[in-house]
This record gives sequence, C-alpha cells and structure tokens, in this order.
Amino acid sequence: MGKHTQQSLEKLSASLKKKWASGTRKPNPPETYVKSSATRKQGIAEGRIVIKGGWTSETAKEAQRKVDIYKLTQINREHARQRIGSRNPPGPSCRGPGHWKSKFWVVKDPNNRTRIFINLSEFIRSNSNMFDAKDVIWKKSSCGASKRIAQLFAKKKAPNSWKGWRALTQEELDRESDFIEEQKIKLRQSLL
Repeated sequence: MGKHTQQSLEKLSASLKKKWASGTRKPNPPETYVKSSATRKQGIAEGRIVIKGGWTSETAKEAQRKVDIYKLTQINREHARQRIGSRNPPGPSCRGPGHWKSKFWVVKDPNNRTRIFINLSEFIRSNSNMFDAKDVIWKKSSCGASKRIAQLFAKKKAPNSWKGWRALTQEELDRESDFIEEQKIKLRQSLL
C-alpha cells in the first residue's frame, strides 16, 4: 500500500468526501484544459518549453511496432500450440536444399572428387555412408561431420582438411569455375 496505512487512507478519503460534499473542492472547468493546452503549445512554439524524451511521432510508431510484434508473437505461439504433434508443411522450414538457411557448398572428398551441393546437413544425411558412423551422430540439427566440414570454410583459423575432406584452393576454383557455375545453375533449377 505504499507509505500510507489503512487508517490514514480512510482518514484522507473521508476528508476529501467532506470537501466535495461541502462545495469547497470543485472539479476544474473544461476550459482550463483547453487554455493550458494552448499555453503549452505556444510555449513549445516559442521555445520556452522544451520536451525531452517525450512522445513524438517516431516514438509512437516505434511503440506501435513493438505492440504489433508482440501480437504476432502471441499469434504464432498459439498457432504452434495448436499444431503440436503434426508435421510442418513443406516450405522454407523443411529439410533439404529448400531450407531457408541452406548454402551452396563446393568441397573435395577423400577420393579427390569435387562435390557441389546445397545444404551441408542434407548432403551428409543422404550420403552418410561416406563418413564414419561416429561422425554422423546427430544432435539437434548438426553432427560432427557437418561441424568439421563447415570449419573448413571459417574465416579465421580454418583447418586445411578433415579426414580427407577439404575446401578447394583458389587455383582449383579458378580452374573449375565453369563446371561449378553449370552445377549451380542446375541445382537452382532443380529447386524451382
């Protein structure tokens, strides 16, 4: 209840009710707000009153965006609760080359063959016989093989190879660029 005790609140309430009943305390006339609003606007226009961090059209739009995002999040959560136990429809959330995070990969396998594919995880799932059994133990959406092959393309401290798998050197990329471009086009067309 804050600083007031129940007894002091009752005393305050009783005194206010007395003042309202006696007529000593009256509500402000409606013109007061119109006058004060006009005075405030005039003060702002003249520069006498400065608003710091108040509501502007930009802050109002930002607040509305946050409310909209919150509503969308709630709708999505409710939709997800209703669909528990049912499979996702095919689309950008599906497995395979159509996944929204899938990337284009060009690697050399242990037999020195150039492998070109979209979506590393899907490639490993469909070609698990090319990897050791202990490297294709899936945890959530990745396995040891997918992590190690992805590390071959890291910007910093990338290893040269992993169990015979390696990224192409710049010379190999230049030499095979036509073949790679043809394969990219074929893969993209297969997604359509």
